[in-house]
Amino acid sequence: MKKTKVLFIVSEFYQSGTARFTYEIDCALNKELFETSILSLNPLNNSNQWQDYYNFLHEEIGTEIHFIDDINNVVRPTVKERILRKFFGQELPDVSRNVVEFLDNFDAISVMGEYNYNYVKRYLMSHHREKLFIHPVNSLYQKPDNYIAFEKELHFNIVSGFLEQDLDFEFGGFSSYSHTFIPLCFMLKNKIPLWIPPQNEVKKIGLFSRIGKTKPIDPFIYSFQILKEIIPNVELHIFGSGNPDEEGVMRYVKQLDMKGFVIFRGHQKDMLDTAMNEDLDLVWLHGYHGLPGGWAGYDICHLGIPQVFWDFGGTRRPELRETFPMSNSVSEMASLSLKFLIDKERAKKLRDLQFTYTEKNQNINNFIHNLEKAYQSVVNK
Repeated sequence: MKKTKVLFIVSEFYQSGTARFTYEIDCALNKELFETSILSLNPLNNSNQWQDYYNFLHEEIGTEIHFIDDINNVVRPTVKERILRKFFGQELPDVSRNVVEFLDNFDAISVMGEYNYNYVKRYLMSHHREKLFIHPVNSLYQKPDNYIAFEKELHFNIVSGFLEQDLDFEFGGFSSYSHTFIPLCFMLKNKIPLWIPPQNEVKKIGLFSRIGKTKPIDPFIYSFQILKEIIPNVELHIFGSGNPDEEGVMRYVKQLDMKGFVIFRGHQKDMLDTAMNEDLDLVWLHGYHGLPGGWAGYDICHLGIPQVFWDFGGTRRPELRETFPMSNSVSEMASLSLKFLIDKERAKKLRDLQFTYTEKNQNINNFIHNLEKAYQSVVNK
């Protein structure tokens, strides 16, 4: 049987959410039916801050990796072609034809991250668009101009974790689109939650987030100030890349006299090892549409560390409030957190609820067939 050739287009191979999702999908696709390749828009060793990571893992499962710089050799017109252009109006060769011809080799093309579309679209022919899939990883609640680079009058194949009730808000500006549902999901390893309540004299809250404009953390710091007034023996440990001084976050900490209690721990090579080894009592994370806002949330759920979320907007889901306690009020965020910090039985109940939800709703084996069907549908056309 001829395999369907799938190309993932990525920015790079750092330990980011988009790169993680690409790898999870690559692992889960049925390799008897699909052959996968990757086109990276940036070369390896492109950053002084970030290390390449997922390229090694993709290669281990047999995925071929290509780089745009190796393919996009500019085609310069010959003297003959320039003469024909000058005297007879003949068109010059397409300077991007090497990339165009490369894309022609694939049956389906997945642009991993909506932010990569602006770069990719310059190479797209009409026949490429028919087999093109866009995988948004941000929401309009994070970036109001998230889809500004898209020609909204065209038809798009979109693959996202947005539920039916969220689609009108996210993609209402598009004239035509088809949607394939696949949430943030991964291969589950644990059969039971691993976390048990630690015996900490000083309560430790962990916040796992990059420090930057799309991941604002000042609401957490304000919530922490209120919480600390109630229970003085508490610390907030912030794990994630980004410079708190350059991003203006340290200013909040100093103004609120929280220095020494809000501790920036930097990028973690293995977030899950860190989460378990730090003996955290509670985790704070971003939430959107009533659900955890990214990989970290579901990974932590799978470990079983109880979490409370800052609600950055979207559809409210009252039925999930017990599973994912969430607020956009600093005082309520503090009071919600207090309950789980002082009551171990309540914390264990939350652990079990979040673990069970993740086991049911984030297992990639439950969703990968949606994407496989979508890929095959464009081949069948």
